[in-house]
Amino acid sequence: MYPYGLKVSTPYKVEEVKRIYNAFGDLILSEPGNYEVYCTGDTYIHHNIIEGLTHITCITSEDDIEISIRCSGETYDDAVADIYHKIVAKNKNIKSKIECKGVSNDQSRIIYRSSLLAEEGSTGSGNQKAKFLLLSDTAEIDAEPSLDIASQNFPTSHSVGISNIDQMKMWYMFIRGYGKEEASNKIVEGFLN
Repeated sequence: MYPYGLKVSTPYKVEEVKRIYNAFGDLILSEPGNYEVYCTGDTYIHHNIIEGLTHITCITSEDDIEISIRCSGETYDDAVADIYHKIVAKNKNIKSKIECKGVSNDQSRIIYRSSLLAEEGSTGSGNQKAKFLLLSDTAEIDAEPSLDIASQNFPTSHSVGISNIDQMKMWYMFIRGYGKEEASNKIVEGFLN
């Protein structure tokens, strides 16, 4: 197992880096991998939570750009999804945003780490937000956000929430005539969308 941070380990080896140069616009990453993205304009990266290792590092190459990394999805059975999102701000007026919504079922596991790094002299703002649902007693979610801000002109925020389905939401679905499984599926669908 490959160790990360203080407590999180993964069953995967870090793969060879896939580099994307001159990135801008919408990028949809449809397969796991270790990606390094050099952003020259507003860049919006989207991917699903799937089994495997999906590491994405975005590095700014220009001033006045926005970088966003978003993912969502579910893990089932005994699948392990290892996700790492990082934005490195090296320039002026960089808006950075990382968002993740995930659901872990059965005996599956989501490993999630996110990092905002603002180098000295960079300016802009950063936000990290992650929300997760655990749908079984044997599912697992490990989440670890981090900030590494060397600039005084780069305000940031981060939050992570891990919970079960709210029983009040289930009760509301029951009084509307939904069964347990259908109610749970509808709540998960609403959470992810």
